[in-house]
Amino acid sequence: MVSRCMPPSDCGFTYSETFKDQHNMIYISCCYTDKCTPSNAEFMRMVNNSSPNGLVCPTCFTLHFSSCKTSETVQCRGEEDMCYFYTTNEIGSMNQYAGRGCTIKDDCNRGNSTVKMAKIRYINTMICTEAKRP
Repeated sequence: MVSRCMPPSDCGFTYSETFKDQHNMIYISCCYTDKCTPSNAEFMRMVNNSSPNGLVCPTCFTLHFSSCKTSETVQCRGEEDMCYFYTTNEIGSMNQYAGRGCTIKDDCNRGNSTVKMAKIRYINTMICTEAKRP
């Protein structure tokens, strides 16, 4: 668990992703008094509901390329019901990477983004489709 101050608009952020042999989850819970401890109930609900759900998506990850094609699939977990394809181009370092896997609808709703950190600008593109039963 990490504690820090953040804008209220970040509260309730949910993220779940499975690709290759990795499963990543994030939930941002907030509280509004000094030295408080936010509830982890929603995150624990996500953890307890992270078993394979019968859906699959294509999966791959590649560095230095803006696409990856694969016949390999990964089992989606918990509430993941969408397949994603994303690319990131790092303008300023010229790095690229791409990936495919399972995610939740909230991740797909975030869509494309551009983020600047230090002297590097990250251009992120995400395309989603519904996950399928094998």
